[in-house]
Amino acid sequence: MMKEIVKAMLLLMLSVISIQCSGTKSAYNILSSNDISEIQNYLDRAHPDDPKNSLLKKRIIELKNNAWTKRSADSRSIEARPVMVQKSFIEDVDSDKFEKLLQSDKINHKDKTVDFLNEMFNNNRDSPNAILFVKNHSHCNTILHIKEGVEEHDLAVPHDGENFIVLEKGKYTISGSICGAKYEKIKNLDHGIYITLKL
Repeated sequence: MMKEIVKAMLLLMLSVISIQCSGTKSAYNILSSNDISEIQNYLDRAHPDDPKNSLLKKRIIELKNNAWTKRSADSRSIEARPVMVQKSFIEDVDSDKFEKLLQSDKINHKDKTVDFLNEMFNNNRDSPNAILFVKNHSHCNTILHIKEGVEEHDLAVPHDGENFIVLEKGKYTISGSICGAKYEKIKNLDHGIYITLKL
């Protein structure tokens, strides 16, 4: 009788340990997963207060943007679009407009670079122009709208990338959206400015 009780207790303890190990393994696997569907399914079932939610949302954005970038690199077509998931978190940039702006930058790359270098090595403080350089540390592509009076410009800045524009000196309103979060700043461009975008 005593042996049967001991066996039953051992079986119960092994079952509990097995359940705990499988739960730990599952949590570990989802954090290291590269499967977008698996991560999305986990997020759909997860408790709203699950601490892994924010990490997994960033992970899914990174995976989808990487997949989109790879498709764009493999094909010269500008029709490829990033797959959208939760609108409150993922980038809401117009992908067609973003691609067209990047294509325009490539076409005008030589002229842009000349303007940039001229301004960079211009020691004349009375120069009418200044450089606005933007580094995007977020996981989302973004378009910055730059405005001073009637003068308006759009600047496409890739995720984990950078871009620049040479502008006439003045006070500019710079606005856009970074992974769904609104961005708006007023910058006095009386000299070169470096802006870092983070989520």
